[in-house]
Amino acid sequence: MGREPADLVVLHQATAFALPVDARGLAFALADGEPEEQGVEEVAASARRLIEPSLLTPLPQDLLWVHRWTAQAPRGHIPEDQARECSRRAGEYHAWRLTQIPHDLADGVEATRRFLEAAAFDRALEMAHLVLDFMQRYGQLVDVAAFAGEVLEVLPSEHAGYYAICGAEADALMGLGATDRALARYREATGIIERLARAEPRRADFQFDLVASLQRMADFAADGGADHLERALGILHRLAATGALYPGQRKWIAHFEERLRSGSRTPGLHSQARQWIARLGKQPR
Repeated sequence: MGREPADLVVLHQATAFALPVDARGLAFALADGEPEEQGVEEVAASARRLIEPSLLTPLPQDLLWVHRWTAQAPRGHIPEDQARECSRRAGEYHAWRLTQIPHDLADGVEATRRFLEAAAFDRALEMAHLVLDFMQRYGQLVDVAAFAGEVLEVLPSEHAGYYAICGAEADALMGLGATDRALARYREATGIIERLARAEPRRADFQFDLVASLQRMADFAADGGADHLERALGILHRLAATGALYPGQRKWIAHFEERLRSGSRTPGLHSQARQWIARLGKQPR
């Protein structure tokens, strides 16, 4: 393979990158942070030796790349935990790049993918939410649905953050007119939140999220969603009784009660409720 023992380490790290990366990026991953110049030079030297037998492919702008068919061979001969660590470090490099080039979503997407590959699910969700927030802000519904769906394919459904990604995909699908798929995701998300809320009834954030999910279900229920609204109201009244709602937030109880009385779908209430729940979840408790 290479001519020095360190070359194999560099090759294993390079295989964890799906996109081309330069020697500094590889050195960053291997150092698990910004590298010293000597480290960059050592990685560059290893890269030159790995290029000779075509294990690394040089590209313009000093980038390096491992063909996917080449990458499978070395990754198949290292322990799973070592392969995951290489993926995690690659993810951290892409996450760091996102702080340097804030509007380059490619790094956010790649960081998410590498963290998922490493089973570093909390870090994957941090990156996924950054990416999804950007896409939602600019109305990229097709991208939101596709990316959220990609995350959900790997993220374990028992992870506490799973339902939030479900909701993001469902909102995008509903906006795109894929009603049946959206409702399926809403139901899935609501079921998960209900289980979490029952398991940890003292967690007010789960209760708030359940209110938001029931609001979504009510918005799109063929019968007006009275049962969902009644359940949401019950939760809000309990939160108010325990002092978890601030005076200005009590108006949402009135909104839900008015909607139940009139049987109407209040224009804009769905998006307003989502914004309120998001703000409420960030309030100090």
